Amino acid sequence: MKALAIFFASFVLVVLAGCTASSAVLDTALVPAASQSVSLSVNGQARSVTFRAPEREPGTLLPVIVALHGLGGTAQNFEDYTGLSDNASRDGYIAVYPDGSPIADKRQAWNAGECCNSPGRTPQDDVALLSRIFDQVEQYGGDPARIYVVGFSNGGMLSYRAACDLGDRVAGIAVVGGAFNVTDCRSTNPIPVVIIHGTGDTTVPYLGGRTDEAAEAGLNPVDNASVWDAMEYWLARNDCSFDATETGWNLTSIETFDDCAPGASVAVYTIDGGGHVWPDAKAPVDATRVILESFIR
Repeated sequence: MKALAIFFASFVLVVLAGCTASSAVLDTALVPAASQSVSLSVNGQARSVTFRAPEREPGTLLPVIVALHGLGGTAQNFEDYTGLSDNASRDGYIAVYPDGSPIADKRQAWNAGECCNSPGRTPQDDVALLSRIFDQVEQYGGDPARIYVVGFSNGGMLSYRAACDLGDRVAGIAVVGGAFNVTDCRSTNPIPVVIIHGTGDTTVPYLGGRTDEAAEAGLNPVDNASVWDAMEYWLARNDCSFDATETGWNLTSIETFDDCAPGASVAVYTIDGGGHVWPDAKAPVDATRVILESFIR
């Protein structure tokens, strides 16, 4: 009888140990990757948004990059040529790609304030769309306190507007080939800013001014602000000294302003002769790499 009791007690201990080990395995299992295209209702309009979330540790929240295509682009082609989804798993962030809404000539555009709208068209509330996206990120494992908005051209203009209208919900912005065309910037909180622009850009001129006729066809005319206008505003908002660290390589000059409010540096990449493109790894500067190194890595 005593031997039987000892055997039973040993059996219970083995079973309990097995359960504990199994629970430990379950507790450390990674949350699987998720890829989902959804339709969000914004002021009664259905808006398409794609979320790309890598696998992650349970209970962890990842930084988020909301990527905004340019005029005439789509979420899918912006995802393809920026390569942001390719790096998401390695660097540990969630990439989000919304689609703009069609203007009169069927090109997809964003309402960034001054640009880009067709005559007679009621502009969409794209700031409200971004706010709805921000509300969704946590369910995909995103950190609402680390949402970065990046954009090209018209998408870059909306990045600026998001930083002006959504306050501290925006952790930082990166603008490639876009102009700071916001005339009523209400938010005042300092955030890190990256600006990348080519001096040969005729669509959104580096020195400011009108968009070229081909790109402006069918749109309300826009007098774009210059890169200097954007830099001057952000240096003031971020309480930066105007003393920059100047570096450069391969036709690119870089002005970095680090003497700013905590965590709110400003970096301006000027590509000599660069046109209206998102520069990739073959260009003088790789925009995706710069953005990831500024905000994520």
